[in-house]
Amino acid sequence: MYTDKYLKEKCDGSLKQLAINWGPINYQYISLSQKDYNTKRDLLCPVNFGCYAGSFGVEDRPSAGDSQCWDTRIVRQRLAKVKFGDLVPVAYYSIAITDSHYFVLYAYYHADDSTHPNDLEGCMLILEKDDVRPLLLGMITVAHLDFVPFVYEQRMKVLSHPPWQRDFEMEVEEELDGDCALIQQEKGKHGMYALGHRKINPLERAKRRFMELVGRPDDMIAT
Repeated sequence: MYTDKYLKEKCDGSLKQLAINWGPINYQYISLSQKDYNTKRDLLCPVNFGCYAGSFGVEDRPSAGDSQCWDTRIVRQRLAKVKFGDLVPVAYYSIAITDSHYFVLYAYYHADDSTHPNDLEGCMLILEKDDVRPLLLGMITVAHLDFVPFVYEQRMKVLSHPPWQRDFEMEVEEELDGDCALIQQEKGKHGMYALGHRKINPLERAKRRFMELVGRPDDMIAT
C-alpha cells in the first residue's frame, strides 16, 4: 500500500519505524518537591497504566487486557494507587500520507491535570516527501484550546495562529534518519509548545523565573 522509496528503503515499509525516526524529544516540567500525587500527575504514562507488577497485590493485579485498566472514569483513583515505576512514558502516534507529504501525529497522555482528568495533548509534524530523506517543514502543537503552529527554518508560511502567538520558530535535534523536534510541556496543565517558546502561560513563566532566582528551579525530564 505504501510504496514510496523512503518508506520502503529507510523504514523497511514500517509506519512505526517512520514514527520512531521523527519522534520529538519532549521536555516535561515537573515538581518533585510537591506531594507524590501532584508529581505523578505530571508524568507521561500509558492510558492503561497500573496493569503491571507492583501496582496491585499479586493476587488482585488485573491483566493488561482487563477492562479496569482502560476505565478512565476512575483514573484519579487509579493514579493515587499506582507506583511511580508503572508510569512508563509513552507516545501514541498516527500517520496520514498523501502523494507529497507525511503528517505524523504524536499524542501524549497525562492521567490528570490541575483542573480535569484524562489530559491528551500532542503535536503533528509536517514532512515533505523525498526519496532519500523527507524535509521537515514545521509542526502544530496542542496547548489547551489552541492549535499552535511552528515553522522550521522558514520552510512554510503560517496562515492561521492564536492571536497571542508571536514566536513561530522551532528547533530540532539532528539525527541520521530524521530531525527530532524539540518540544516542551508545562507542569499542571501540560500545554505543549516548541522548546524555548516564550509565550507560554505568563503566570507560569513568571513563577518559573522567580523560583530560578531564589535557587529552586523547576525539575525537568526529557523523553
